[in-house]
Amino acid sequence: MERGLGEGDRKTSNSHALSVTNENKMASGDIDYHARSLLQLARSLSAIKSAPWNQVSRLMSMCPNHNNFTGTLVLDGRGQSAIIALGVYLLESGLQHKDIILKYLLMILEKMPNSDWTDGPRGINKFNLPMAECFSFCLNTILCDVAFRLPEYKDKIIFAQLRVLDTMTSLCEQASGHVTEKLCLRQIPLLLGLARSMGRSSDEDLSLISHLLSVHETPPKSSTPSQGQHYNPYSSVYPYYASSGTANYSGRITIKGLDGNGLGSGTLSSRGGHFNTFRSILPRTLSTVFVQGDAASTSMGSTDAIGDGSGERKTSYRDRSPSPLDTSSRDISNSVGCHSITTSAGDSFPHTIYYNKIASSFTRTRPWGFEIIPEQDHLKFTEEQLDLILQVAKRLLKKRVLGGLDHVLKDVLTSLNGKMFRFPYKSFSETISVVILALMRDILEQEKDLSPSFMKEVQDFVKSLYMAGQAELQSKPSASSGMSVGGGEHKITEFNPYQLLVHANGACVDLLFWSIKEESEAENLCVKLTERISSNTERRLLLSHTPLLLASLEALGKMAVKFPTLSNAMVASLRDFLVSPSPILSKLNKYSISDGLGLQAGSSSGGGIRITVTDEEEKKEGPNTGKPGQGSIKSPKGRLLVTMENLRDNAIHNICRALKAGQQLDPECVPAFLASISNRLYRAELSDRLASGQTKSAEARWQHLQMVMKFIKPNSNHFRPVDVERESNLISTNTILTLGHLAVVLKNDKRLVESILQIFQQRFCSPPSQLDVLIVDQMGCMVMAGCTSICHEVLSMFAQISVESSSPYNVNEVDDKLRGFRLVSRAVINAFANIAANLNGEAEQLDLLSRLLELFIQLGLEAKRMNEKVSGPMKASSSAGNLGLHIPVIAVLLRRLPPMKEPNRRLHKLFRDFWQFSVVMGFTNENQGLWPPEWYEGVCLIATKSPLLTSKEHISKELLYNTALRNDTVAPNELTDLKNNISALLENAEVTAIINRLNFAQCTYLLSVYKLETLRVTHTSDPTAVYGIFDYLEDKFIFLDKLGMWNCIAAVTEKTFDKYMDVLDAKPKTEEKEKDIEAHAQFLLVKFNHTYKRVRLMADKFISKFVSRFPHLLWSGNFLRTMLDILQVVCTALDLDPHEDAPEIQIPGTPYKLRIMDNLVSREQVVKDYSARSSTILQEAMKWAPNTVRSHLIEYVLKMDLEAQKLLQHSGLAMATESVLSFAGYRGTVATTGTSSLDRRPRCVNSESSNFMANLSIRSRYLGEVNGMLDISDNPETVECKLCETLDKAFAKKDIMLAKQTMFRITALQITKQEVKRYLLQAICWAPVKFFNADIMQVAIMCWEWMLSARPEFTVQFLCLMTTAWQVCADMKLGIFAPDKPRADPLAKAEFQMLAPQPALVAPHNIWTKFLQERIEIAKYSDSQQIKIFLSLLNKSLSVQIGSRPSIISRHTAAIGPRFRLLSMGLSLLQGDNLPNTPAKTVLRERVYAATLDFFCGPPICPSQAPIELKEDITLLIQYWQKMHYDKKHLSVNTVPLADTMENYPSASPPLTTASSGAYSDLRVQSGWMNTFNSNSSSIYSKRSNTELLTPNQGGNVIIKSHLDISIENFQSHIHPLF
Repeated sequence: MERGLGEGDRKTSNSHALSVTNENKMASGDIDYHARSLLQLARSLSAIKSAPWNQVSRLMSMCPNHNNFTGTLVLDGRGQSAIIALGVYLLESGLQHKDIILKYLLMILEKMPNSDWTDGPRGINKFNLPMAECFSFCLNTILCDVAFRLPEYKDKIIFAQLRVLDTMTSLCEQASGHVTEKLCLRQIPLLLGLARSMGRSSDEDLSLISHLLSVHETPPKSSTPSQGQHYNPYSSVYPYYASSGTANYSGRITIKGLDGNGLGSGTLSSRGGHFNTFRSILPRTLSTVFVQGDAASTSMGSTDAIGDGSGERKTSYRDRSPSPLDTSSRDISNSVGCHSITTSAGDSFPHTIYYNKIASSFTRTRPWGFEIIPEQDHLKFTEEQLDLILQVAKRLLKKRVLGGLDHVLKDVLTSLNGKMFRFPYKSFSETISVVILALMRDILEQEKDLSPSFMKEVQDFVKSLYMAGQAELQSKPSASSGMSVGGGEHKITEFNPYQLLVHANGACVDLLFWSIKEESEAENLCVKLTERISSNTERRLLLSHTPLLLASLEALGKMAVKFPTLSNAMVASLRDFLVSPSPILSKLNKYSISDGLGLQAGSSSGGGIRITVTDEEEKKEGPNTGKPGQGSIKSPKGRLLVTMENLRDNAIHNICRALKAGQQLDPECVPAFLASISNRLYRAELSDRLASGQTKSAEARWQHLQMVMKFIKPNSNHFRPVDVERESNLISTNTILTLGHLAVVLKNDKRLVESILQIFQQRFCSPPSQLDVLIVDQMGCMVMAGCTSICHEVLSMFAQISVESSSPYNVNEVDDKLRGFRLVSRAVINAFANIAANLNGEAEQLDLLSRLLELFIQLGLEAKRMNEKVSGPMKASSSAGNLGLHIPVIAVLLRRLPPMKEPNRRLHKLFRDFWQFSVVMGFTNENQGLWPPEWYEGVCLIATKSPLLTSKEHISKELLYNTALRNDTVAPNELTDLKNNISALLENAEVTAIINRLNFAQCTYLLSVYKLETLRVTHTSDPTAVYGIFDYLEDKFIFLDKLGMWNCIAAVTEKTFDKYMDVLDAKPKTEEKEKDIEAHAQFLLVKFNHTYKRVRLMADKFISKFVSRFPHLLWSGNFLRTMLDILQVVCTALDLDPHEDAPEIQIPGTPYKLRIMDNLVSREQVVKDYSARSSTILQEAMKWAPNTVRSHLIEYVLKMDLEAQKLLQHSGLAMATESVLSFAGYRGTVATTGTSSLDRRPRCVNSESSNFMANLSIRSRYLGEVNGMLDISDNPETVECKLCETLDKAFAKKDIMLAKQTMFRITALQITKQEVKRYLLQAICWAPVKFFNADIMQVAIMCWEWMLSARPEFTVQFLCLMTTAWQVCADMKLGIFAPDKPRADPLAKAEFQMLAPQPALVAPHNIWTKFLQERIEIAKYSDSQQIKIFLSLLNKSLSVQIGSRPSIISRHTAAIGPRFRLLSMGLSLLQGDNLPNTPAKTVLRERVYAATLDFFCGPPICPSQAPIELKEDITLLIQYWQKMHYDKKHLSVNTVPLADTMENYPSASPPLTTASSGAYSDLRVQSGWMNTFNSNSSSIYSKRSNTELLTPNQGGNVIIKSHLDISIENFQSHIHPLF
């Protein structure tokens, strides 16, 4: 027998190999099946530790030239897929068999330039880039990662790649004047693929090729982590549009589906969504510098609280930038769709991106630019290798070579006349320039300590390319680029030479910065770059030049770090770009909001503030159009807006970098910058009023703005006031964002942070404008970042704004401050939510929680005071809107915190007041319609984390003097309504009189406790949350209250417990639910022995309810063991000295301790009450599942350690033994005997108690034998194999005694194992199959019960194997599945024939079905997985055919017991709530009915059973008749029709006549007992009334009951022939 991990894994890999070899059987339309199957095979093989080569060779055998390294290489699609899969195996297996595989891959690399390529059908080649380029890209990506992971092979791989690169360069140099189709279509694409992948490697565990060719995950619909996805370090987006996708903060604070984040399966999880959303205030400029969240907050699930958890992102956040092309596709969804190949933007796999984007490569970049971030550990090149790359670049990038290649391509395209596919190129020069320069940039920027001569050579070469590129950009128009403002959507697969030139120049800028060593050179480059970013670009080139502008801005920031002495110049250039502002920013701002369109927060005139902290709104569709909205990123204005924000973000990021670098030499540079930029803010934000209070004219404001915006020279004829607003808002927005970013970056500089806050405060609401919202957001970001020096001040300011803005609204309000507060009130709430979602540190979070709760209560008191000032009746809830707005904020914070167990006194009072206001204002009422549903969902979340509202002092005194809402705040009629409401909720007549005597504070407290605890148990995922209700019952201040508060609280706890049972019952039946139920029962048993009698009575009531709702507790082993252990504990307490302090005793196997009563009399009363309750429980348990309970009690006895305290006087053992002997029931053979006969016999004859002693003796004996075997054996596996062999030999020799002994030994051996030994379990389960005998079956049942009791965690595995054994018996026609033997005709008997009955061997199945019947009753209440197993067994055992010959189950009367037990099991499942109302349920009912009718299709046979057995069968038939009668009410409700007609049932209209055909005619003719049924009468399917027809199942139900009546009568006549 094969065992072990290796064999199982080999089977898995072989199955994958089979799927690969059978690939030709798949439909031709499944394009990716072959490649996907090969990848799955490779990954399956890589999962095997030390996989043998004979298995890996299966994969290599599918590769071309795998055994012929010298022949011509022919590459088709399948061969390429096999080679790539082989490389994936090499990397993911930990480089197993590296010598063989790497040698083969290097051979492929060297032969590629001269190989023959075979294209497949056009439909298969669905990607944009040439096949040769894609294959070269993948192969060299594999080789680079191998070189990085195998330093000893690094030089060999790199030199092989360089040789191929040199070969390809030589072919390109010789291409002039030749029309070479192979060069253009195969060899140059190979060169491009090599250049795109060479030198790129992953310093992470996941290799680049593994990410590229992922087959385990579906393509993301949206990559924003706020939608439940994790950050992808290789996101497929463009670097200069990363702020829309790569920065990956969604801009919304989203609380996810509550069932997945700690709130269980209550009503909130059924909603399936979030309970509220907030706008993120974290600008993209902070996405890479924001402080990382602490471990505590992360563990509490705060990462999705704001966007993608950018608050948790490290500074070293890096992104993979797949392509410099194109700008329009780097959209919000973070995935670029291949529109020309009908791949949507949201459904792209990584390989679809890299196989379609021209010049794409794996490059680490910053989130919104081209700044390359070196790998933490990268593939290192020697200077010799770098020099070879440089020489190749010089050769390739000569104008003569590039021009010659373009000429050759032009001729090839002309000759082929457009008959090519998968070839987007119209020229080669631009693409080759980009990939070669990107190759140099990506490799060189990671290398250090190179010789000055080499760097000078690189600098001179790149400088010449940059100058030539600039001239070419000026001379070559961008008319065909498709990037103009009004142009249509650009496809990523289109070839755009102008855009490639821009990217090439951007790479030159990076290389120039890298190669500079002297300050003078840096100054010259700074001047050039400043001119570049300050140039006045044409409108049609605004988008096209973006990559070059981004590279220039990054170079300025990096040069300040590289040369700190030049930081002031860099800061000045970047500052002027932002706040002068640059003509480029000004034009992008103007055209993106022209005609009042775009995203703006101001007026519709176009002068509003635009700052994107979320791109979700840009994806929304326009109203009533079904088309993308005008703010969409796919629209021209959307692309302009995103471009402008990316440039601004990049400039802000780099200006802060430059200032931080300049601080090292000039500490005053930052204050000087603040003074300069605040002055510009002042000059840009002109006052709207003159000294006289009148508004300035647009001309006057324009004259002032000209002092700042020197470059703007508008035509006076086209002058509009909206231009003034637009430029002013742009300057102010850039300034405020820069200040906010600077405060976060330099948060440790206390003086700087306070200065920036002072600037914000001076501008805030002076006068009110849309900028105030932006200022609030920036102050919130400062608090989120941990600027502790200003945290208290900002939060106090926010609280003041919230309180003052909640005052009644006045249309004629003249106070600018109050008007401004109202304008930003929602922004303040949003800032509170962002702070709550990102603030770190437990102390800081608790302080914020106190502030929010205090603000909530303060707003409530303000609302109450406002109501008091209003004349006439007015409910407090009319002003409660301001409170409700803060509920989601509190929920956001509490979601990150653990449940409040022991809060300080102040926080506890705030929570109590919060719940008092919540119940009074109606926030805790669901579906009321008064408040938004998000507020109720927030209250539900708060309930799961709130502390218990227990009292800290006398309850009446505390409610009288220490509550927010006093008794005098409510009218008498409202108090009466409140009392009636509480009485209706509690539904307890005894406490209604008490409630009527309570005052307002006491009523609100009682209602608060009710709402809090019911919401807590409904929505929490903590199973112990319900235990808090006993803390109220045990609270001494509530207990001593003289007004009857304890009785009211007891009624509340009872309702809460009922609610929790409803929630628990509604959960799916799983193992986790079963453990929770057992834990709750154990807890209630402990509370049953509480020191307070009233608590004991409540626990007793809860136990009764709990067992009634979950009756399977009666036969739960853990529950019974805990019950008996507690009995031993309370009995032990009787021997303790009552004059000493009462101790707390640990309950074995539980986390609970039981406090003992102080006096002996009380202890005796507790023991008496508890023993009586335990005896009752055991009596009921023995009644419903005697065998299972008996088995559990035996295990309880066996597991008692000899060292246990007072083992010989163990009260638990005494109770177990007494119960088994007292409630053992009758033996099976006498169960049907009459009462008078039983009374005449002694108890020892009738009792089943011997079963207990026999099983106890057997288990104890064989468990001892096995333990002895294991002790003396050196290898436990030897014992296992020996016992299995012994059992097989015993079956072969039919040695029943040896077989029985071995079966018990194997069972004991399996019990001692911590894990399932499948072959041991199979030996036990399959024993009846190998030796079908009643004795063997009885022993097997004993073994099964033993194992299920001792190791319940093996239940599912056991049932699977046992069900398989049952099916094998059916297949082998054993027992009841054996065909009925033909009966001799008594009128024509042959001499050798016997007239004696010849029943099948049904005794084993009789025993087996009794076991199954008990197990299915147990499974019905606990585990849905077990139900599915039993459902499968019944479906395989019961046929839908009626009257077939031979029958699947014997129709002999001896088989009545097994057959009808199976049928009873089926009806038991159908009549419960275990099966959903699906066709599967209908099928099972059809099988049950058909199998029942099939029994009556046999010839009349006299019973052959013994009288006792026949009595048992008659009892079974009577019980089945009762179930069938009860099944009538389920037919119309739970029946799903399978088809319009049923072949096995007669038509509903014609009567049953002799002319009827089919199974029913056979049934009438063949069944002797059916002759008593009048077939000539009207059909049972005829009308029940004049209008209602019986369904087929209803008719079958009538037939079955009729025949059961006749059968029962006939069987009884055999037992009592004289009656």
